[in-house]
Amino acid sequence: MEPLIVETARIYLEQIIDLSSRIAKMEATLKQEAAQSDASSRMMTMPGLGPITAMAVNRH
Repeated sequence: MEPLIVETARIYLEQIIDLSSRIAKMEATLKQEAAQSDASSRMMTMPGLGPITAMAVNRH
């Protein structure tokens, strides 16, 4: 393979790994925040309803 292609692929992979890690941390924080609210905790027991939606609905 061309060195430029390999280096470009490495850059993209590093970005994917970094973003995946940051997203996982944000999701963990959201779950913790949602779990502190009784209403959000109850909503998250519904199939397909996660912490983001539960918190958004609970705030309005």
